[in-house]
Amino acid sequence: MMKGRLYILGILVFFISSCYDIKEEMVLNRNGSGVYQITFTLHDSVYAEMFAQDSMKMVNSIEKDLRKEKERLLGIEGIHNVNCVVMKLGKVSRVGFEFKNVSALNKALVRDSNSPRYFLTKKNWSITGGLPMLFKLDELGSDTSKQSRDLEQGIFQNSKYTADILVMGKIKSTGNKLAKKAGNRIVLNCDLNAVLDNKKTNTFQIKFK
Repeated sequence: MMKGRLYILGILVFFISSCYDIKEEMVLNRNGSGVYQITFTLHDSVYAEMFAQDSMKMVNSIEKDLRKEKERLLGIEGIHNVNCVVMKLGKVSRVGFEFKNVSALNKALVRDSNSPRYFLTKKNWSITGGLPMLFKLDELGSDTSKQSRDLEQGIFQNSKYTADILVMGKIKSTGNKLAKKAGNRIVLNCDLNAVLDNKKTNTFQIKFK
């Protein structure tokens, strides 16, 4: 019998077997500093079932993991004003912080130091696609990669991903055909599975004017 365990490791670490939406929000300055925030929102039907089973246990578990995550982030040089909160009795979880430079941002969100996600030059901000976390599935049998993805697709079938990026400077181009640009703001709305299937979905090459 196939057994599966889903670990979400990154800025939010907890065991999950349900559907939720992810929203990443960023304020990017041309000197490499900025603000980052990510919000996880459980779907209504899933939340209602989990809350009915044991509401306080669910909330306490999430709060415990957020406290650990806050301690980790506060230990990173260049990261400050860390805010980790649980809202609406566990339906919404949010982690946010300010970062001094690109190096601090990568240390906060990327587990593999050899694969940074964020880059900055005089002419552009670059964001390599994917999510600021690692999805790991264990004990799925011999065909791990296929079964892992099949399980992910089922879990996140109706989940949405949003990226909302405010660039403190005039934008020439975004490098992402799916995103909408309005002034110095970039917004991308898509299915979460699209991001999991193809990192180019939320890859940006933000060029300055």
